[in-house]
Amino acid sequence: LAAGLPVLANKGIEVLHEIELKSGCVKTVNVEDGKSAFSKELIAEAHEFIKCDDLPERCQKVALEDFDVNKAVDLYYNLYCKLFYNLRS
Repeated sequence: LAAGLPVLANKGIEVLHEIELKSGCVKTVNVEDGKSAFSKELIAEAHEFIKCDDLPERCQKVALEDFDVNKAVDLYYNLYCKLFYNLRS
């Protein structure tokens, strides 16, 4: 996403489904058997998906907002502080 590229993934990965609904930068597909992944319909759908003009910018925006390393560091720091505090109590 940070490179401006969308994600095409199997259904069933909840976090990717959430990003798909939120931003449209992820396309999840239902691949229950190996053949489904190569259907003409799915290929045409994926092609239309990646042709959106504003898709690279949307992907980068999602990456910056949802996967910012500074936010992750702050969240983990706060989590470990709470764990440490609870262990000492």
